Amino acid sequence: MTFSFEADSLAEKLGDLSGQSRALENIGWIYYRQGQWQLSFEYSEKAYNLAVEAKDELQAARLMNNMGALYFEQQNYPMAIQQFKKRV
Repeated sequence: MTFSFEADSLAEKLGDLSGQSRALENIGWIYYRQGQWQLSFEYSEKAYNLAVEAKDELQAARLMNNMGALYFEQQNYPMAIQQFKKRV
């Protein structure tokens, strides 16, 4: 987690939106594995927005999948399906 926060900080200083998105994705994934759904979603959503801004479609697609998995874990199946079908 410490390295991911450091990567986020460095990417932000460098103006590397894709790098920052990947760092935030890692933080979100750690929170996901800990069962902290809200924090995971917040970091994943911010990472997704940065990926879209950077026009990094592969990263954005990965994050849409992560957010779909979060909805699924919370048994919000309609939102999970919507998220999995979403297009970049």
